[in-house]
Amino acid sequence: MNVDKDLLEKDVNDQNDQKQEKDVNDQNDQKQKEDGPVANALYMLTGLIVLVWVLVGVFKLGSMAIDFVMGLLPASAPATMFTDDVRLKNSKITDLEADTLIISGVEDWEVLDYYDKLVKLSLKGSCAVFDAENKKVLIEPGKFKDFGCIEDGVVTATTDSLLQFVDLKGKVLLSTRFLYEDNKDAGFDGGDYCIIKSRNGYTGVIDKRGKWSVMPMYNEISELGFDTDGKRFLVYTNNNKSGVITHDGKILLNPKYDKIMYCNGVIEACVSDSVSSLFNIDGQLLSDCYLNYVQPLAYAKDGGRIAPLRTFENLCSQIGLVAQDGTIVLRPIFERIEAIDDDLYLCITQARKDTVFFDAKGDYFKRHSICIDL
Repeated sequence: MNVDKDLLEKDVNDQNDQKQEKDVNDQNDQKQKEDGPVANALYMLTGLIVLVWVLVGVFKLGSMAIDFVMGLLPASAPATMFTDDVRLKNSKITDLEADTLIISGVEDWEVLDYYDKLVKLSLKGSCAVFDAENKKVLIEPGKFKDFGCIEDGVVTATTDSLLQFVDLKGKVLLSTRFLYEDNKDAGFDGGDYCIIKSRNGYTGVIDKRGKWSVMPMYNEISELGFDTDGKRFLVYTNNNKSGVITHDGKILLNPKYDKIMYCNGVIEACVSDSVSSLFNIDGQLLSDCYLNYVQPLAYAKDGGRIAPLRTFENLCSQIGLVAQDGTIVLRPIFERIEAIDDDLYLCITQARKDTVFFDAKGDYFKRHSICIDL
């Protein structure tokens, strides 16, 4: 009986345990049903955040890797458009219209003549001239180290320390080569000639054909001026004395002057610091005497305007008037002269008692007997 009683109690306990377990499971299932949507949403949100974080990390690592690899590669040059269909990019000049390569290996470039779209290209220690308008290389690389200016189809080219003149096909115009250091600024500059210093140390003039128009036999040659017909005048110097020569070699004045100036068709040559002579553009003497201190004369009431006549002095410092062509208008007998207008000049005598007016031809106009405080 005791055994049966124990078995009965055990069965009852097992049944109670099973019932309790079932009740707990039922409660858990009911709770999961009630909380399931919220939990699922939280799980999905958490997973999404983790995924985004992983993707951002991967992207950053990829960007760093790309930057590192690109840093090891040579930088690509930005594209330069010479014309609408000619482009320089990555050291290559290409014809975009024909989709063809014109030249490669370009290290640097410089516009030599923008109007004609001529470009200097640097390629491995040498230079080339490229015509961007016609899409062709005019002077091939390897012939010359550098180029200077281009004027009307004439190029100054250098090889090492020497300079020479070539055309736009690279043909040498003058066989003689010159020291670059002595001729850095050499060029035709829109004219028909070029002042050049030869390797013997003397200076001459060459034309665009590469011929000597003035042989290199002078210590120095410099620009003086040109007239309305385009005739150009040069000052040449030997043994510290200067003369005047044209760019085609015609000597106008022999080298015996200390200073030479040019204005409005008149050449003024000084044989000392204070004495001048006037010549026309053919080298003919205009004044039959030496003039001291020939100077422009400003208007008395408008110092910015210059009168047509100029003042000069004699050796006694008396003042006169001279025309642009060298004609003596008033003899040098005055102490002071002022320009009133183009045809009226006030002249004060040396005695400082008379104020005299003359016209531009030197004719007496009016006299005032007054004392002027100078």
